[in-house]
Amino acid sequence: MRNFIVFCILFTLVSNFLIGQASHRIIKYSGPLKFSGEFFNDIWGYTRPDGREYAVIGARTAIRIYDITDPWNPNMVFNQTGLSNGVWRDFKTYRNYIYGVCDNCGTQGLYIMSMDSLSTNVMRQQIDTFSTSHNIYIDTSNARLYVVGARDWKTNSNRGVYIYSLANPANPSLMKFYNLGGRYAHDIYVRNNIAYSSEEYPGTYIYDMTDVNNIILLSSTAVKSGYHHSNWLSEDGKYLYSAREVPLGLPLSVYELRNFLPINPVDFRPTYNGVPNIATPHNPFVHKNKLFLSYYQDGLVVFDLAEPHNPKTLAYYDTFSPNLSNPSNTDGAWGVFPYYNSGSIVVSDITNGFYVFGLVSEIIHSQDVVFDTPGAGLILNHHHGKSKLTLNNAGQIIATTLVSSNPILKTKDADLKSETNLILRSPNGSYYKLNTNGTTLSTTAYTPNLSSSTVYQGDIEFESSRGPLINSGINWYRVKIDIQQNLGVMKVY
Repeated sequence: MRNFIVFCILFTLVSNFLIGQASHRIIKYSGPLKFSGEFFNDIWGYTRPDGREYAVIGARTAIRIYDITDPWNPNMVFNQTGLSNGVWRDFKTYRNYIYGVCDNCGTQGLYIMSMDSLSTNVMRQQIDTFSTSHNIYIDTSNARLYVVGARDWKTNSNRGVYIYSLANPANPSLMKFYNLGGRYAHDIYVRNNIAYSSEEYPGTYIYDMTDVNNIILLSSTAVKSGYHHSNWLSEDGKYLYSAREVPLGLPLSVYELRNFLPINPVDFRPTYNGVPNIATPHNPFVHKNKLFLSYYQDGLVVFDLAEPHNPKTLAYYDTFSPNLSNPSNTDGAWGVFPYYNSGSIVVSDITNGFYVFGLVSEIIHSQDVVFDTPGAGLILNHHHGKSKLTLNNAGQIIATTLVSSNPILKTKDADLKSETNLILRSPNGSYYKLNTNGTTLSTTAYTPNLSSSTVYQGDIEFESSRGPLINSGINWYRVKIDIQQNLGVMKVY
C-alpha cells in the first residue's frame, strides 16, 4: 500500500576507514595532513562571505591555513614557518580576521591575519600589553576579544584577563586588564558579556563583564575536584559542559545553570560497545544539540544532547589508533571545530596532524522516494539563504530563490537517502528520477510504483549542512546549491 510521509531517522555505520582505527558514524574526508617530524596543537575555522571554508592549524613552529571547501581535497593556502617553538597555540576568528596566540614561546603577542591578504603569507604581531597567552575567545555579538593565561610583557605576570575591543578588527584596542585575585584562567568562554572561566584547581568562575570597569563575580564552583581546563555553554544557555584535564582519566561534567549558578553536576563518559572509556577529555564544543570533543587518545567524540543533562555517545573517530581509551598521557586529538555550514568537522591530532571529517546522519528509505505533488521539490539552505530545487515541464532541474517556505517536513541535521531512486514530479504531472555522474545533476523519465514507494506530498527542507543523497553507481553525493543558484554535488562517501 502507499506509504504517506513514512520516515524514520536512522544513522549509518561508517567504520574501519583505516586498518585498526575505531570509528562510528564519522566519515573521514581527508587526512592526516602533516609535514614530517611536526607536532600540532589547536585548530579553528573560518567561512568567507562567498561560502568558502578554511581551517587554521598550529604546529610547534608554524601556522597553516587550508581551504577545505572541497573536504576531500584540502588545499594549503597559507604557511608561515620559522616561528618560535611553542607547544600551545590557540586561534579564533572575527569577521574576516584570524587571531592567534602562543604560550611559552617568547614574546609573540597577538597574531592578526586578514583573510583578504592570504597571498602575503604574513601574520602581523601586535605586542602592546602581553607577550604570550594560553587561550583567547571572541564574544562576536559584542566584538570583544578575551585573552587568558597571558604574561604581561613588562611584569611577566599571568594572573588575569585582558579584554580588547574589536570595533576596529584590524587593530584591537585594550579595554581592561582584570586581575583574578591571584587565580590563573586557563580557558574562557563568553556569551553576551557573561564569561565562564576555567581557573585550574580553584574551579570554574562565572563573571558579568558587561561593564569592564565594574566586573561582577556571579558564581563559582569547585564541587568537582581536578584541573578545570575548559568549558562550553549549551545553545539555550541552560547547561555548562566542563572538561577537567588533571588527574588524567577524569570524566566530563555537565551542570545546570540557575541564575548563572552551576548546580546538579553529572559526570559522563563516552561509551564504546556499551563500555565507558577511561581516556582524558580536552576541549568541548556545542553545536546543533551535539557536544563535540577532542578527546586526546580517543580522538573525536560526539555526544547527542537530546537529553542535555544525560549526554549519550553518538559518534567517534579514533585519530590516535590503536590507543582507544588509554589515559596514560595527553597524545591524540587536541582541538576540533564543528561550525561549518557544510557540516564538515576539522580535528587536529598532536602527532598525526590535520583531519577533515563529516558526521553521518540520514533519513533512509529502502524503496523509491517520490515527491508526488506536481511542482514540489527540495528546499536547500545555503550560506546566504534558501533555494528550491524543482523541475520544469520538460523534466529539467531548476532552482529558485525563496524568501520563506512551508515544507511538510524539515529535516534536523540529516540527509535524505533512497536506496533506489529519488523522484520529482513536474508541474504537468510527469515523473523524473534524479541522477549524477559525480559532477553534475540530470534527470531521466521514470514511472514509479507508488504502492511500493515512500511518498511525500509537498516540499522537504534541509538544514544548511544537509540535502538529498544521489548514488552515482559507485559513490553517494549530496546535492548542494550556492547563492548564484548553481547546482552541484559533493561526494559524501
